Amino acid sequence: MVAIQAKGLCKRYGNIVAVDNVDLEVKEGEIFAIVGPNGAGKTTLIKMILGITKPDSGFVELPDPARTGYLPENPLFYDNLTGLETLQFYASIRGIPKERCYEVLSIVGLEGVADRKVGSYSKGMVQRLALAQALLPKPLILVLDEPTSGLDPIAAKEFRSLIKEMREQGSAIIMSSHVLSEVEQLADRVGVLYRGRMVAVGDVPTLVEKRGLSAQLYVRIKNPSPKAVDTAIEYGGISAEIKGDLVSVACPIKRRFEVLRALDDEYGVVDFRVEEPGLEEVFVAYAGGKR
Repeated sequence: MVAIQAKGLCKRYGNIVAVDNVDLEVKEGEIFAIVGPNGAGKTTLIKMILGITKPDSGFVELPDPARTGYLPENPLFYDNLTGLETLQFYASIRGIPKERCYEVLSIVGLEGVADRKVGSYSKGMVQRLALAQALLPKPLILVLDEPTSGLDPIAAKEFRSLIKEMREQGSAIIMSSHVLSEVEQLADRVGVLYRGRMVAVGDVPTLVEKRGLSAQLYVRIKNPSPKAVDTAIEYGGISAEIKGDLVSVACPIKRRFEVLRALDDEYGVVDFRVEEPGLEEVFVAYAGGKR
């Protein structure tokens, strides 16, 4: 079931078009990631989805705006309040029972430091507290802006686990991140935003296929021959070269095993390695190369 639907979202600031006719759908239990270069319009789009910024045209439909949680990129809290007092403050604003504060502190692993001043928290603890406040309304929609920014590898891994748990519980999650490896681990689908326009939407394998990106084969053969290059090209390779007994081949993903089989039949394969294009290559293909 569709949890978030946006149609024709546009936003201008003077002569600058921040978001240009963006359509978006996110389903329940789905993580949708928005990626794009700086200035692409990601923050403006997120703010329109949240209702913080009013679009010049278009609309956003949410199942229940009151059950939307938001984790900003740089959360700020009062240093002189404890973690529990901070959550109680947000709960009072949103009309949420204070008992929920204890629940979310437990969910994010801060129950042991609930009575410590936030000013004494580490960056990772502050980020967990920010997630806790986002979870207060038992969100149907969760919006995360650079959710693991500044976290050490262990804290980032734990944070990703929490996000996956929210997805499993049925929340629709929109995230924005510059850490493409993280997006690739978490996101079910990705939207590439460039100069305010959503230039591509889909899962990574689909976007790779649409763009015609190539896999890279590295094949070590028993009987080296310059003709191995011709064989690789004949069976689907886009380009190939041989150095010693190592054949390097760029080829469409769908043809990689055909090329490998042909090299094995003709020259005998000792070992091979395949590097398939991922989100970084997709990003560069749709946006990175245009700047």
